[in-house]
Amino acid sequence: MNAFLDFINFEYTEDELIERIQDYLTYQAEAYKLLNEIGPNKAVKNIRPIRQQLDNEYSNYSRLEVLQVIKKDQNARKYYMWLRDVSTKTVGPLTSKNIDAFLGNMKNDAQIYFPDILK
Repeated sequence: MNAFLDFINFEYTEDELIERIQDYLTYQAEAYKLLNEIGPNKAVKNIRPIRQQLDNEYSNYSRLEVLQVIKKDQNARKYYMWLRDVSTKTVGPLTSKNIDAFLGNMKNDAQIYFPDILK
C-alpha cells in the first residue's frame, strides 16, 4: 500500500478510495481472526503497524495545503473523515484492552462514510 495518496495532484474516485479502505479492512479482518483464535496480544502486535499507517495518513492530510484540496472534493473529504474518526476514537497506544473497539471502529466508520463498501 502506498504510504499516502496525492490529493493535491490527483483526484480519486469513490471506487479507488473504497478499494484503499478495503485494503485496510482486510488487515482488520485478519486481526479479528487472530484476536479470536490466539488472543489480543498477538492481534495487537499485527495491527499496530496498520494503526500507525492510518495515523500517519491522517496527520499528512491534516496539513493545511492538503486539507484545503480535500475540502473541495467530496470523496476525498469522506476518506479524510474516515481516517480522522478511526485515528482519533482510540486514544493512546493500541493495547489488548482497546483493540476490539479500534477494529470495530475501522469497519463501522467505513460503512458510515461509504455505505456500499461491503456490498
